[in-house]
Amino acid sequence: MKGIRLHCAAALIAMTAFLSMPNVLRLGTLKEVSAPYVGFYKCETLRIGSKDFANEADARIEIDGEGQLTLTWKTLLGGEQSLTFPYEYDEKGQAFIVAVPDGKSQRKIKLSFIDGALTVSETLSGKALFAKFSRK
Repeated sequence: MKGIRLHCAAALIAMTAFLSMPNVLRLGTLKEVSAPYVGFYKCETLRIGSKDFANEADARIEIDGEGQLTLTWKTLLGGEQSLTFPYEYDEKGQAFIVAVPDGKSQRKIKLSFIDGALTVSETLSGKALFAKFSRK
């Protein structure tokens, strides 16, 4: 009798674990849970100087959680290009610090991470650049 109860209890535990599996899978991987910024972001705002390129910009950012940020955009001829940069995440300042090559040195660019969106506001070649990327 004890053997039957033990088998029933084991079957019940196994069935409960199996049925709860979709809920666990919906949580995401450990990297996604511990680094909520991991994922894809689509450009929704892009201004350079006084010109607004939001309608023309087809760009996205992927953050992999392992220190790599990839910027991908569509070219005028319909192809895609991408650049990958190392980043550091500043939890206190809630920002990504991206090292971008600038001639023979590297320039540090700050991407703020606020309300799940990435925002960059920099001056490039004497013109103000503002871009906002939101989760896809």
